[in-house]
Amino acid sequence: MNPRSPAPQASVLIQTRLRAHTTGFCVSPYVGKIVSTLIKIKNSCLDDGTLRDVSFQLKHLAQHVNLENPEEVKEFIAKKNCENNY
Repeated sequence: MNPRSPAPQASVLIQTRLRAHTTGFCVSPYVGKIVSTLIKIKNSCLDDGTLRDVSFQLKHLAQHVNLENPEEVKEFIAKKNCENNY
């Protein structure tokens, strides 16, 4: 055992710890508006499940369309190939 240099496995672990943690949340220009909408829903005393569902759906829409263009949002929803429960 050589105390001056760490084992090769240790250097891999150290490099892994130094990498930035990714959350999977895509930063979009609509984050502020989505958060404000979610706060309004929360203040309306709606269920947390509703809040979670709306959050997911707004984030999904924001990834695919311009949320400030209602016609684009309507067209995306109309053309979306999905089940009845979405």
